[in-house]
Amino acid sequence: MAINFMLDESGILEKYVRELIRREKSFHLFEHIRFLFVWKMGDPEMDKEKRWLEASIRRLPSRERDVYGRDVELRVYQQWWNEKTHKQRARLIYHELLHVNIQVDEALTPLIDDDGRVKIEILPHDLVITGFKSEWVKFGPPTEYVTLAGKLSETLVKEKKLSVTQS
Repeated sequence: MAINFMLDESGILEKYVRELIRREKSFHLFEHIRFLFVWKMGDPEMDKEKRWLEASIRRLPSRERDVYGRDVELRVYQQWWNEKTHKQRARLIYHELLHVNIQVDEALTPLIDDDGRVKIEILPHDLVITGFKSEWVKFGPPTEYVTLAGKLSETLVKEKKLSVTQS
């Protein structure tokens, strides 16, 4: 199985990233990092849980950062991208950007390593729900998920009300 990657020379991935950086306050520090935009061709990759990956993001190793002049690689499976709506594409890119954390000092200035690179870490998901369908059918969701669902629902309702009043 050949793994094929191709630089996004169309600029479409960069366009989505730049738009989110412009619109989302939480992404404003991303102006300090350089992205490498790559299409994944051929067969999609799978994660540790054997789920198909529509996209992935990684901090490039120091040597690659120096060679490519980029800090973070955004890799998107092109076939699925082509099948998505604008909103689905924006959500996919938004999700991947949430993995990126730029380390900052007390003044919220990005920290720089000894070689002059912005210090970046890739964050794992902060919401992970696992289990088996047959388990949930037989016993219902575990108690901690019921509590979590209630808190998520409350948060979403508050956020919706806040965004409506700010519009």
